[in-house]
Amino acid sequence: MSSSKTAPTPPGSGWGLLWEDNFDGNTVNTTNWGVRNFNRRDAVNTSNAVSVANGNLTITTYTQNGTHYTGWLDGTNGLRGTYGYLEARINFNDAAGM
Repeated sequence: MSSSKTAPTPPGSGWGLLWEDNFDGNTVNTTNWGVRNFNRRDAVNTSNAVSVANGNLTITTYTQNGTHYTGWLDGTNGLRGTYGYLEARINFNDAAGM
């Protein structure tokens, strides 16, 4: 984990880090994440709505020519497990639809 980000101690004991992604670099690490392109409900999931910069993953939502677009990532490429302690820091905007 980078020195600018500190993780709290998980509850209980005996935990060990199995997998992490601090989004270092300028692209999504496709070894860890699947970036998917497909239609779902009223939106099109597109890799164009996913970006990485300054240690942050950004998933945007936008409308173009009447079509709604958003990003989709899943952990099927990297994170696999049945039990464990999961942790994420997420900042949701206060925009409508969030």
